[in-house]
Amino acid sequence: MTERIALIGLDGATWDLLRGWLEDDTLPNLKCVYEDGFSGTLKSTIPANTSPAVQSLYTGCDPATLGLFGFQKPDGTTISLQDVTVPKLWTVLGEHDRASCIVNVRTTFPPDPVNGVMLSGDPMPGEDSDYAYPPELKQEVAGFRCQEKDDRMHKDLVPPYEHNEEVLQHAKDIFTHRFGTFRELAADGDYDFLMYWIGETDFLQHRLWNNTDDLKTFYEVLDEKLGEFLAEFDGTVIFLSDHGFEGPPTTVFYLNEWLRREGYLTVPGGRVGARLLGIGQNFAKQYINKDLLMRVLYFRQQRMGDSATDTDADDHTLGINKPHLQIPGISSRSTAQLATNCGIEIHPDEDQRSVADNIKSKLVSLTDDQGTPVMKEVFHRSEIYDEGPYFDDIPDLLFQASEHVTVNPELSSTVFETIPSGNRSGRGRHVYARNGVIFGSGPAVKSARGIEADITDVTPTILHLFGLPVAETMTGSVITEICPDNGANVQSDSYISESEITRIDEGEQEEMEEWLEDMGYI
Repeated sequence: MTERIALIGLDGATWDLLRGWLEDDTLPNLKCVYEDGFSGTLKSTIPANTSPAVQSLYTGCDPATLGLFGFQKPDGTTISLQDVTVPKLWTVLGEHDRASCIVNVRTTFPPDPVNGVMLSGDPMPGEDSDYAYPPELKQEVAGFRCQEKDDRMHKDLVPPYEHNEEVLQHAKDIFTHRFGTFRELAADGDYDFLMYWIGETDFLQHRLWNNTDDLKTFYEVLDEKLGEFLAEFDGTVIFLSDHGFEGPPTTVFYLNEWLRREGYLTVPGGRVGARLLGIGQNFAKQYINKDLLMRVLYFRQQRMGDSATDTDADDHTLGINKPHLQIPGISSRSTAQLATNCGIEIHPDEDQRSVADNIKSKLVSLTDDQGTPVMKEVFHRSEIYDEGPYFDDIPDLLFQASEHVTVNPELSSTVFETIPSGNRSGRGRHVYARNGVIFGSGPAVKSARGIEADITDVTPTILHLFGLPVAETMTGSVITEICPDNGANVQSDSYISESEITRIDEGEQEEMEEWLEDMGYI
């Protein structure tokens, strides 16, 4: 029987960065794990964002089952752990008397009453909130949040590229302190499963993507601290990321404008109406508060009975937010239009599969003004997600734009626009970067190279490595290539769904939304 497993999240880690640093011995401790065990690609969700990817990671369920598609629900409120009602990895382990130490994992506020300990990760309110379980643990780990440094890093050191040295130092200090707390908890308790999330990798790659020297410096500190943990940990360790990463775009693709020119999208007044609408959209973007605009569009969705808020699932506040679908001026009778930054909705009165096939075939062969492909991948939703309770909420077509492309819902006088070099943000991004990393070693796993896994496969795999049944609700599968038994005799069980959805209080909501704003997610 497997004794101990540690799962360490490297938020946004990508082989594009890691592989070179492993090969040149920049990261000797991670290299040992990489060379001794298994490695491969971990496919993220669409969108390739931390939420819903991390929830899919620790539940084994895709967003069509969870009803979670981002950090916010369609009504604009921030998601919390209480919105995840399917069995989670640590609760299943607890039902089988396995103890867990869960620290700093994204989207875990408020903490679950686990068999073990839990310290919530972002998004969450500040140090004053009840982020620890059991509650008395909070006094023992006082200052875990590093609130002062965290606030300064997110709020004061803006733009970060003008404060590289201080931003980097704060990130190193926060990681060192929080990971040190995790190591102390891990050493003090008899835990079967340990999980820690390193969020600073994502933060720095967003802000310092073009400064690889500073990124490398942080990863060197990370590797050193991980080496100290590995030296004292007896068991199997798995490293993974929730998504990949890529550089800032250089080309704007006005997808709704392309759909209009292809005859799929209708605007009253034809080309003149489209141009006037484009001017109005620019005005709204510049002068109307974004949060207010999202709430107005949600109200409009409710009034119009949009599927995002008219699901048959138990809780009507969950589902996918489709802000682009409700842009005033675009005819609701349009055959197709952009619904999200990675999805196209087909009108239900149309032959949806036929229309989707036609649009997909055109998009996969579409090139920009320089002759470069606009899309990496285009999928029917059924190619990505299972028929869960929120499946019908998902746009008919899902896409991953090329690294150099950003998709804009506005109508424009052109389909493509080159972003002037002086206007490029310099921020790394990941919404279209599905290829994350996974690698690990230890007595519970065997060596394998080039594995291709989905982020929903992680929880079923860990349960199987522990010799435990996989929940029947899980859409992921066991990664057979890394299992000593090759995934033979996988068991399943119908675990009981967890507590009904509850809301955190208004003050906590505001603090969590403030964190999302600081990170640039809203």
